[in-house]
Amino acid sequence: MSTGGRNEARRVTGSVYQDLRQFMQALNQKDIRTLVFFAGRRYMETFGKAGVITKNFFIRDLQEEIGSRFYLKEPHSLDRVSLVSYFGITASRVKFCPFFVCSA
Repeated sequence: MSTGGRNEARRVTGSVYQDLRQFMQALNQKDIRTLVFFAGRRYMETFGKAGVITKNFFIRDLQEEIGSRFYLKEPHSLDRVSLVSYFGITASRVKFCPFFVCSA
């Protein structure tokens, strides 16, 4: 990549991180306490690079929770989870039944 390309990449990255910081600050004003992610480690790395402070949030990582609950040896992708879960959308609702465990 040329010097100009690297400089442009840094500028764009800095702008994205600034937008992310502003968005997270807005969440603080809305009294949101819990953040839920899939593969949360990557999000936390990005927050750190952007200078986002997450210490006041409770962080849940669904990839880790599912892996722990089902004693999985390797991390699984969201695509794999979707294969063993029912997910449906109609005009009036969204339905998700993790591992086919749904209430009527």
